[in-house]
Amino acid sequence: MPQYIRWQIPTYVGTGLSAIAHANGDVDGIFGGSAETYVRDLQFKALTTTVMTMSGWAANPDKQPWTYGEPYTTINRASLKLKARLTPYMYTYSRIAHDTGVPPIRAMLLEFPDQEALYAPSLSSNYQFMSGEWLLVAPVYDDRTVRDGIFLPAGTQWVDWWDGTLRNGGTTLDGYDCPLDKLPLFVRAGAIVPLWPPVNYFDEKPHDPISLELWPQGSSQFTLYEDDGVTREALAPEKPAFATTRIDVRAPGDYLGSGGGDVTVEVGPVQGAFFGQLSTRGWRLNVRCRHPPSAVLLDGAPLQHAASVAELEAIASGWFYDKTLQPQAGGLLMVKTPAMPAAAGWTVVISA
Repeated sequence: MPQYIRWQIPTYVGTGLSAIAHANGDVDGIFGGSAETYVRDLQFKALTTTVMTMSGWAANPDKQPWTYGEPYTTINRASLKLKARLTPYMYTYSRIAHDTGVPPIRAMLLEFPDQEALYAPSLSSNYQFMSGEWLLVAPVYDDRTVRDGIFLPAGTQWVDWWDGTLRNGGTTLDGYDCPLDKLPLFVRAGAIVPLWPPVNYFDEKPHDPISLELWPQGSSQFTLYEDDGVTREALAPEKPAFATTRIDVRAPGDYLGSGGGDVTVEVGPVQGAFFGQLSTRGWRLNVRCRHPPSAVLLDGAPLQHAASVAELEAIASGWFYDKTLQPQAGGLLMVKTPAMPAAAGWTVVISA
């Protein structure tokens, strides 16, 4: 049954190469299946745009995330919660697919066409993909708890999503430790990944504050796409109702490795409008960095240095550096802004 997962990966990559933006299969299939294959299948599908279940002709027809009990229910819940938080990231790439034909789930060679090794049909890189521009997903498709053959493209560095381990590109990673609750997931250096606050469904509550997960390295940008999430007004031919927000990050070219130098994060004014759009929004910046900053400035004014995560949560705006989080990356800088008007851009400078 694990081979069911393996067969799907090149299928979704291939459909993307054929300009089919959204393709997926039933979680754990419609025949057979098990608690373990359900977990592994849902894990990687949480990094795609669609997820669906169908009972079909399986021995256990109730194919729900909680069917097999613990520990599987907790692991599946974590995958679904991650998917929900990643909605602004995946939704942006869905709009890009509509406008350009470039799919959200991308073949490695589509994102890295200059790397000749990726054109070889026998490479293990056939069994991984890019989720958008920034996330590399290497699904586990057998019964082992290690993953071999994860190809990290050259020309950039790669960061482990879970613990911040930094790896150079141009290598193939074998023996990657991935117990049942861990999907091999890597972040391309320079990444900007927007996240919603935790939600159980789309309109449970306002998407405020929004978090920017940042791995600064050189210059990078992301244009966040938003619409009402319900109607088709975003596709209206005469006056489409949607909004975009450009986000730029500038840092030294070796920032993730050395941690030296300043980082600038610029969030531009919102362009466009839609029904239910927020007029103000708070922002959280979670920045991977190796050393605590000397100061964090919002539009030139210093933000308060909180003494703990609890204090940061209690104040309107500020920052806190926690060296115990993302330990392999050196630490995590958490920046909290006050509610910012959507019509005006703003800038945060992280001073070394």
